[in-house]
Amino acid sequence: MLIRTSSLSFFSILRKNCLNPVSLTLLITIAPIFCAYILYKNPAYWPKKTSNYGTIIKSRSSIYEYKNLDFKTLNGDLFNFEIFKGKWLILSIDSASCKELCAEKLFISRNCHASQGKNVSRLIRVWLIVDDGTVPEDIIYSFKGTIMLRAQIEQLQKLILWNSELKDISLLTESIWIIDPLGNLTLRSPKNPDGTKLCKDIRTLIYNSHIG
Repeated sequence: MLIRTSSLSFFSILRKNCLNPVSLTLLITIAPIFCAYILYKNPAYWPKKTSNYGTIIKSRSSIYEYKNLDFKTLNGDLFNFEIFKGKWLILSIDSASCKELCAEKLFISRNCHASQGKNVSRLIRVWLIVDDGTVPEDIIYSFKGTIMLRAQIEQLQKLILWNSELKDISLLTESIWIIDPLGNLTLRSPKNPDGTKLCKDIRTLIYNSHIG
Protein backbone atom coordinates (compact mmCIF):
# COMPACT_ATOMS: atom_id res chain seq x y z
CA MET A 1 0.00 0.00 0.00
CA LEU A 2 2.90 2.30 0.79
CA ILE A 3 4.43 1.85 -2.66
CA ARG A 4 1.11 2.33 -4.48
CA THR A 5 0.03 5.44 -2.57
CA SER A 6 3.44 7.10 -2.69
CA SER A 7 3.86 6.29 -6.37
CA LEU A 8 0.43 7.73 -7.28
CA SER A 9 1.19 10.92 -5.40
CA PHE A 10 4.57 11.25 -7.05
CA PHE A 11 3.30 10.81 -10.59
CA SER A 12 0.23 13.02 -9.96
CA ILE A 13 2.57 15.86 -9.06
CA LEU A 14 4.62 15.13 -12.14
CA ARG A 15 1.56 15.38 -14.45
CA LYS A 16 0.34 18.66 -12.92
CA ASN A 17 3.70 20.35 -13.07
CA CYS A 18 5.25 18.84 -16.15
CA LEU A 19 5.43 22.23 -17.88
CA ASN A 20 6.86 24.03 -14.84
CA PRO A 21 10.68 24.02 -15.10
CA VAL A 22 11.19 24.73 -11.40
CA SER A 23 8.92 21.89 -10.33
CA LEU A 24 10.49 19.53 -12.85
CA THR A 25 13.97 20.35 -11.54
CA LEU A 26 12.79 19.73 -8.00
CA LEU A 27 11.29 16.38 -8.92
CA ILE A 28 14.46 15.31 -10.71
CA THR A 29 16.38 16.20 -7.56
CA ILE A 30 14.17 14.31 -5.13
CA ALA A 31 13.46 11.29 -7.34
CA PRO A 32 16.61 9.36 -6.24
CA ILE A 33 15.77 10.03 -2.57
CA PHE A 34 12.19 8.89 -3.15
CA CYS A 35 13.32 5.67 -4.83
CA ALA A 36 15.88 4.98 -2.08
CA TYR A 37 13.17 5.43 0.56
CA ILE A 38 10.82 3.02 -1.22
CA LEU A 39 13.62 0.46 -1.51
CA TYR A 40 14.53 0.85 2.16
CA LYS A 41 10.93 0.28 3.24
CA ASN A 42 10.54 -2.82 1.09
CA PRO A 43 13.25 -5.45 1.87
CA ALA A 44 11.73 -7.77 -0.74
CA TYR A 45 13.42 -5.63 -3.37
CA TRP A 46 16.87 -5.81 -1.73
CA PRO A 47 19.57 -7.80 -3.55
CA LYS A 48 19.82 -11.36 -2.26
CA LYS A 49 23.53 -11.85 -2.88
CA THR A 50 26.63 -9.89 -2.00
CA SER A 51 29.79 -9.73 -4.04
CA ASN A 52 32.21 -10.42 -1.20
CA TYR A 53 33.92 -13.80 -0.96
CA GLY A 54 34.53 -13.86 2.80
CA THR A 55 31.97 -13.50 5.56
CA ILE A 56 31.36 -9.94 6.77
CA ILE A 57 31.49 -9.68 10.56
CA LYS A 58 29.70 -7.24 12.82
CA SER A 59 32.12 -6.95 15.71
CA ARG A 60 30.68 -6.58 19.20
CA SER A 61 33.53 -4.32 20.26
CA SER A 62 37.04 -3.27 19.34
CA ILE A 63 39.76 -5.77 20.16
CA TYR A 64 41.69 -2.83 21.65
CA GLU A 65 39.14 -2.57 24.43
CA TYR A 66 40.42 -5.85 25.87
CA LYS A 67 43.13 -5.30 28.43
CA ASN A 68 45.75 -7.59 30.00
CA LEU A 69 46.13 -9.67 26.85
CA ASP A 70 49.12 -11.98 27.10
CA PHE A 71 50.93 -11.49 23.80
CA LYS A 72 54.64 -12.25 23.57
CA THR A 73 57.29 -12.18 20.88
CA LEU A 74 59.09 -15.36 19.88
CA ASN A 75 61.85 -14.26 22.28
CA GLY A 76 59.40 -14.21 25.17
CA ASP A 77 59.12 -10.42 25.51
CA LEU A 78 55.72 -8.91 26.29
CA PHE A 79 54.11 -7.23 23.31
CA ASN A 80 51.61 -4.39 23.40
CA PHE A 81 48.96 -5.30 20.79
CA GLU A 82 47.65 -1.73 20.77
CA ILE A 83 50.64 -0.74 18.68
CA PHE A 84 48.61 -1.97 15.70
CA LYS A 85 45.93 0.69 16.17
CA GLY A 86 45.38 2.64 12.97
CA LYS A 87 46.37 -0.24 10.68
CA TRP A 88 44.40 -2.95 8.91
CA LEU A 89 45.38 -6.40 10.17
CA ILE A 90 45.52 -9.63 8.19
CA LEU A 91 45.42 -12.14 11.03
CA SER A 92 46.21 -15.85 11.08
CA ILE A 93 46.02 -18.08 14.16
CA ASP A 94 47.72 -21.47 14.39
CA SER A 95 50.18 -23.73 16.21
CA ALA A 96 53.93 -23.19 16.06
CA SER A 97 54.54 -26.26 13.90
CA CYS A 98 52.65 -24.51 11.09
CA LYS A 99 51.57 -27.42 8.94
CA GLU A 100 50.25 -27.15 5.38
CA LEU A 101 47.06 -25.16 6.05
CA CYS A 102 48.93 -22.75 8.31
CA ALA A 103 51.65 -22.15 5.72
CA GLU A 104 48.99 -21.64 3.05
CA LYS A 105 47.27 -18.98 5.17
CA LEU A 106 50.56 -17.16 5.71
CA PHE A 107 51.30 -17.40 1.98
CA ILE A 108 47.90 -15.94 1.06
CA SER A 109 48.26 -13.22 3.68
CA ARG A 110 51.65 -12.23 2.29
CA ASN A 111 50.36 -12.13 -1.28
CA CYS A 112 47.23 -10.19 -0.35
CA HIS A 113 49.37 -7.68 1.49
CA ALA A 114 51.83 -7.27 -1.37
CA SER A 115 49.02 -6.89 -3.95
CA GLN A 116 47.57 -3.74 -2.38
CA GLY A 117 49.79 -1.40 -4.38
CA LYS A 118 49.95 2.11 -2.91
CA ASN A 119 47.86 0.92 0.05
CA VAL A 120 50.37 -1.71 1.14
CA SER A 121 51.54 0.44 4.06
CA ARG A 122 48.02 0.47 5.50
CA LEU A 123 48.17 -3.24 6.39
CA ILE A 124 50.12 -5.43 8.78
CA ARG A 125 50.34 -9.23 8.69
CA VAL A 126 50.06 -10.92 12.09
CA TRP A 127 50.38 -14.57 13.05
CA LEU A 128 49.23 -15.51 16.55
CA ILE A 129 50.82 -18.76 17.74
CA VAL A 130 48.74 -20.67 20.27
CA ASP A 131 51.34 -22.97 21.83
CA ASP A 132 54.93 -22.96 23.08
CA GLY A 133 56.34 -25.03 20.24
CA THR A 134 59.32 -24.04 18.13
CA VAL A 135 58.53 -22.26 14.89
CA PRO A 136 60.48 -23.89 12.00
CA GLU A 137 63.28 -21.73 10.66
CA ASP A 138 62.06 -22.10 7.10
CA ILE A 139 58.67 -20.67 8.12
CA ILE A 140 60.30 -17.69 9.82
CA TYR A 141 62.47 -17.09 6.74
CA SER A 142 59.71 -17.62 4.16
CA PHE A 143 57.29 -15.24 5.84
CA LYS A 144 59.66 -12.54 6.96
CA GLY A 145 57.66 -9.38 7.55
CA THR A 146 54.83 -11.20 9.29
CA ILE A 147 54.58 -10.22 12.97
CA MET A 148 54.76 -13.52 14.87
CA LEU A 149 53.41 -13.50 18.43
CA ARG A 150 52.47 -16.10 21.00
CA ALA A 151 48.97 -15.85 22.45
CA GLN A 152 46.69 -17.75 24.82
CA ILE A 153 43.97 -19.60 22.95
CA GLU A 154 41.53 -19.03 25.82
CA GLN A 155 41.93 -15.29 25.35
CA LEU A 156 41.55 -15.59 21.60
CA GLN A 157 38.27 -17.45 21.97
CA LYS A 158 36.81 -14.36 23.58
CA LEU A 159 38.76 -11.82 21.57
CA ILE A 160 37.82 -13.36 18.21
CA LEU A 161 34.98 -15.89 18.50
CA TRP A 162 32.82 -14.22 21.15
CA ASN A 163 33.45 -10.83 19.59
CA SER A 164 32.20 -12.08 16.22
CA GLU A 165 29.31 -14.06 17.76
CA LEU A 166 30.74 -17.42 16.69
CA LYS A 167 31.06 -20.63 18.72
CA ASP A 168 32.99 -23.06 16.53
CA ILE A 169 36.53 -23.03 17.94
CA SER A 170 37.91 -24.60 14.74
CA LEU A 171 37.19 -21.32 12.94
CA LEU A 172 40.01 -19.69 14.88
CA THR A 173 42.67 -21.61 13.01
CA GLU A 174 40.83 -22.37 9.78
CA SER A 175 40.16 -18.77 8.78
CA ILE A 176 42.09 -15.64 7.93
CA TRP A 177 40.67 -12.69 9.85
CA ILE A 178 40.60 -9.06 8.74
CA ILE A 179 40.55 -6.37 11.43
CA ASP A 180 39.99 -2.69 10.66
CA PRO A 181 42.15 0.17 12.02
CA LEU A 182 39.71 0.74 14.89
CA GLY A 183 40.08 -2.85 16.05
CA ASN A 184 36.78 -4.18 14.70
CA LEU A 185 36.63 -7.68 13.25
CA THR A 186 35.51 -7.02 9.70
CA LEU A 187 35.79 -10.14 7.57
CA ARG A 188 36.51 -13.87 7.91
CA SER A 189 37.72 -16.09 5.10
CA PRO A 190 36.27 -19.57 4.46
CA LYS A 191 38.33 -22.65 5.30
CA ASN A 192 41.00 -23.33 2.66
CA PRO A 193 40.59 -19.81 1.28
CA ASP A 194 40.95 -18.86 -2.35
CA GLY A 195 43.78 -16.35 -2.29
CA THR A 196 42.70 -14.41 -5.36
CA LYS A 197 39.16 -13.92 -4.09
CA LEU A 198 40.26 -12.99 -0.58
CA CYS A 199 42.77 -10.46 -1.92
CA LYS A 200 39.96 -8.87 -3.89
CA ASP A 201 37.86 -8.60 -0.72
CA ILE A 202 40.71 -6.94 1.13
CA ARG A 203 41.37 -4.57 -1.78
CA THR A 204 37.70 -3.54 -1.75
CA LEU A 205 37.72 -2.94 2.01
CA ILE A 206 40.88 -0.85 1.87
CA TYR A 207 39.76 1.14 -1.16
CA ASN A 208 36.40 2.05 0.38
CA SER A 209 37.82 2.87 3.81
CA HIS A 210 38.86 6.36 4.86
CA ILE A 211 40.56 5.19 8.04
CA GLY A 212 43.95 3.65 8.52
